[in-house]
Amino acid sequence: ALTHDWINALLADGDAVYAGTYDAGVIRLTADGEGSPVPGLESAWVNPAGLSFRRGRLTVATLGDGYLSVSRGAHAAPVSRAGLPSDDVTASLVHDGALYIGTRGGLASVRLP
Repeated sequence: ALTHDWINALLADGDAVYAGTYDAGVIRLTADGEGSPVPGLESAWVNPAGLSFRRGRLTVATLGDGYLSVSRGAHAAPVSRAGLPSDDVTASLVHDGALYIGTRGGLASVRLP
């Protein structure tokens, strides 16, 4: 069910697992062995440990596409991509009402509503 053998990130979601690949997007895997690409993330290059849930949305730290966020049934959308020092996102953290996004070019913070 994998679109690529090189897996950089795993994230549990109930009885399913999201797998982030090196250069073939994010796949949602179920216990029965079935897998399906997450719409809008089919070609994302996921950085190591680059999958998380933030406020009920799947977020993806990518190599080259910035910090992406997607809700179930919708396509991925960049989160403040224009304000990032680099599109290579290596870390993220929510703290004290802000989302901090670490990149290869420095750190950005986004105030959460």
